[in-house]
Amino acid sequence: MSIDGEATRAAGSRLNSSSSGCRPAQLAATSSEAVSGRGRGREGAAQTRTRQTGQHRATAVRSGASAVSCSGDSERFAGEGRRFATTHQINTDDESPLLAFKSLITSDPHKILKNNWTAGTSVCTWRGVTCDSSNSRVTHLHLNHKGLKGCIAPEIGNLSFLVSLDLSDNYFHGPLPKDICRYNNLPRLKELQLFNNKLEGEIAVSLGECPQLELLDLSFNNFSGHVPTQIGNITHLKTLDLGSNNLRGTIPKEIGLLKKLKVMDLSYNKLSEAIPREVWNITNLIQLWLSDNFLSGVIQQEIGHLANLRRLDMSSNELSGSLPSAVFNISSLDTIDLSSNTLCGAFHSEIQNLKALTHLRLGNNALIGMISNSCILLI
Repeated sequence: MSIDGEATRAAGSRLNSSSSGCRPAQLAATSSEAVSGRGRGREGAAQTRTRQTGQHRATAVRSGASAVSCSGDSERFAGEGRRFATTHQINTDDESPLLAFKSLITSDPHKILKNNWTAGTSVCTWRGVTCDSSNSRVTHLHLNHKGLKGCIAPEIGNLSFLVSLDLSDNYFHGPLPKDICRYNNLPRLKELQLFNNKLEGEIAVSLGECPQLELLDLSFNNFSGHVPTQIGNITHLKTLDLGSNNLRGTIPKEIGLLKKLKVMDLSYNKLSEAIPREVWNITNLIQLWLSDNFLSGVIQQEIGHLANLRRLDMSSNELSGSLPSAVFNISSLDTIDLSSNTLCGAFHSEIQNLKALTHLRLGNNALIGMISNSCILLI
């Protein structure tokens, strides 16, 4: 088991400075503030993060994006799509929205759409498109890592048989269409992956009207505003990744309604205030990433309800109080990172009962305790 934190240097002086009133020691900046392989830095410089969500593994690079307006383009290009559809009556239900999508692409370096997405041909032969063999309707649109630039056309919501949409690792900018799931659009959609683009604006509240969604990954973009409470309506959701954006406000308590959720990543945002108790009721959680925010308050004992949790990262926040003993009852934990908070008080020796634990990081706090019969102070 690896343990971060200086164990012995000036231990006596630290013990004296932390013994009165649970007063945290001064948090010292170090030359390396990387936590679990993730660089800090809320704004400005590019970030690189590798993370495994249980459903996919990706290395994403996020850089600052300049705002580019998409307003006014959608209706003009939607008309072009309808014109093509009128001329060529081949699966027009799906051809029209796909052509509208194509028309908002401003850069296609590999000429994937330019040379292949041709009006009047079967959309089922277009690159990145997969159709249902029984009715020739589009079920998958996967154009990830193609270097595409442009806006996401609202007409994408008209692909009523779509099960999976993956536009990740591109250069899409502008907002996520606000009505993408409204009016019973995309009733079959199970996977929406848009990570590592330059999307901005608020997260569409209409996502709460995509009832079959199981995977929602909007990480490594420039989304702002609040985490919409309507996300609590997506009761089939198993993976929620909104990490590395510019989201503010609180974590909505409605997230606690996502009883099937296994992975939740809200790290690298600007979320604040206390973690709602409802989060600890998501008993199927396997991974919980909340690091690098401004979350405050104590860690409630109810965290012990997460009996299936394997990876817990709430580092680099403003969490205070003592380390709850309930954490050490979660026998499945292999990673605990609570470093760089203002936690204080006694450190529980019961942590040695966590047989699966391989990584423990509690540095930059004011905790004292015993591990392997050695008195150490984890700062």
